Amino acid sequence: MDTSCGSRFTFAYHSGKIKPANDNDVSAKETIEKLGLNHRDLQDLRRDAIRGAIEPKRGKLNKRESQKVLSRIRERYEQLDNGGNEELWPFCFAIEKALENHIDTDCGKRRP
Repeated sequence: MDTSCGSRFTFAYHSGKIKPANDNDVSAKETIEKLGLNHRDLQDLRRDAIRGAIEPKRGKLNKRESQKVLSRIRERYEQLDNGGNEELWPFCFAIEKALENHIDTDCGKRRP
């Protein structure tokens, strides 16, 4: 599995929309268009998966919790790469990116 393909895209937390990480990445733009990755239904499912991972019913994840979930996702990638039979979470690439951003922004806190 090539997990680096996820680095070519960004995901909007509030809308679930996907776009190329680099505006000049024509292949990423074509992939989004040809596969219909911004279909409204997919955006809604993606948004709900991201929100569900970052804001479970008990409240928004803190940094430690976010890092733990991110680690779990990456462990599954690694197990697959090593021939394991792991099942990935739906929209795991989008969740991974959202968690990275969540951690980088001090878990949703606004910086001065």
